[in-house]
Amino acid sequence: RAPCGHADTRRQTHHCHCLLFDEQIMAGWKADDSDFNTSCEYCEERLVAFLTITVCTLSETSSPTGVSSDLGSPTSVTPPAQPTKVLSMSHPYLSPFLLRKEMETLLSNNGEAIMWKVDFVNQHPILYWNLVWCFERLGLRTHLSSLFMNSSLAQSHALGGNIVIRPVWHQEHFNDGSPALYQRWLHRGALSQDLALESIHTSSMSSGSLQSLTARIQCGDYYTPLSSMLKDRVSARRTNSAQSTKDPSSFRGIYWELLCFLAMVQGPRLDSVKFDKDFARAVSRLARDLSSELRKDDIAPCNSALNFRKAFGALGI
Repeated sequence: RAPCGHADTRRQTHHCHCLLFDEQIMAGWKADDSDFNTSCEYCEERLVAFLTITVCTLSETSSPTGVSSDLGSPTSVTPPAQPTKVLSMSHPYLSPFLLRKEMETLLSNNGEAIMWKVDFVNQHPILYWNLVWCFERLGLRTHLSSLFMNSSLAQSHALGGNIVIRPVWHQEHFNDGSPALYQRWLHRGALSQDLALESIHTSSMSSGSLQSLTARIQCGDYYTPLSSMLKDRVSARRTNSAQSTKDPSSFRGIYWELLCFLAMVQGPRLDSVKFDKDFARAVSRLARDLSSELRKDDIAPCNSALNFRKAFGALGI
């Protein structure tokens, strides 16, 4: 069985229920080597972020099949055969200040040799997985992933071969309560083309097809899906739907819905800076009654978070 791994750091706050993504978590850290917490940019809640790693296996003979986009042209993103999730684990996501302090203590007590031993994985998983995340996040070559394949955890699940842990904004097989926009599009073959959108995190959509909405986004038209989602949010509130007001999945912001969809479709070609500019123009075009419906997480993150994205790069799906 050939293993593949994904890791993400998104975190939902308890106070405002907004999802925080990696660059927002980094922006909320303090320059304190003893503080495990980050800060929510929306409600200022202090909370511990977690690094979630999932290891799946794929058949050696399975391969992706071609899929045409909603615009008729082939896309580079084609869903492979369904992976089998073997294991999933979460560890506290450490700031660079805290990680450096803990690594200095580890090396002082055990010497540099610990970095080449499987004991590093077995006995210090928090430090190990945070280092793996950092190296992969920065695109640096490292031997660390190979250590995991010799660990007691990997052997207990009969994992073999090589593995690469890919940092992402959101793991495709995770469902935060209801499918995200990109998840519904990825599995759109199972849906009727005329099926109305419903419960796409930001709202309980009752009009417009998945196909037409995603086609607009791929054309660079963000105003149409933005206004459509806001209108459906108003409709959902008027119906006083318990599902739309209490389900945590309804709190994902529209900005992240569109960005994650583009990250899935465009992959490494995603220009997040251009998206931010075009999305901001779409927001400025909204009529007053719709702009008043915007939540804080419906628009781009704070400048500090965007600066971290520029420095460390955009993630994918």
